[in-house]
Amino acid sequence: MILLRIEGLTRHFGDQAVLDGVTASLRAGSRVALVGPNGVGKTTLLKTVAGELEPERGFVECHDGAGVGFLRQHAELAESRSVWDEARSALEKWYRLVEEAEQLAQTMSAIDEGTQRDQLAQAYDRIHEELLRHNAYHLDHRVERVLHGLRIPQSIWQQACGDLSGGEQRRLMLAQLLLAEHQLLLLDEPTNHLDLEACQWLENYLVQS
Repeated sequence: MILLRIEGLTRHFGDQAVLDGVTASLRAGSRVALVGPNGVGKTTLLKTVAGELEPERGFVECHDGAGVGFLRQHAELAESRSVWDEARSALEKWYRLVEEAEQLAQTMSAIDEGTQRDQLAQAYDRIHEELLRHNAYHLDHRVERVLHGLRIPQSIWQQACGDLSGGEQRRLMLAQLLLAEHQLLLLDEPTNHLDLEACQWLENYLVQS
């Protein structure tokens, strides 16, 4: 399946062509690295694919329903929220679904057999199957795994995001993107502020995802 198609992408900054007829395609499951010196257009290309910049000519086409995650070079976090809650927010959909399943189970336990209980049981089964299909149980463990992998120490998990250093904020943004499991992940200089161990962990994580 073609996840992304780029055709004839062109963009200038002043008189300089930063992108000049860029054409490429990306299949689901592919891993591609953009390598080159500063100023050749890597960030411009990623921003255009992410929809943050409009091309002068050409187009970008993503597969219908493909979620796109973009790691920007500058942090964008809820400053008053804790590190843990900010990372956890990437899985908010699944936390809500787990909570809904738990509420249904509690309600069913208080109702005798009958039509209403059967309806609740069917709703519970649908949610349970969805959670299993997406491996959405043990969510806290998933958050912990990524935070530890990116070397975000547990000692700062309850600190406000606004109190973090630039490097810590950048790693937290990367953690959010990995947890969100977008189909198309655009990482602009993802290894900035990562030590060797975290770089190796990230490489393995991306290969296995």
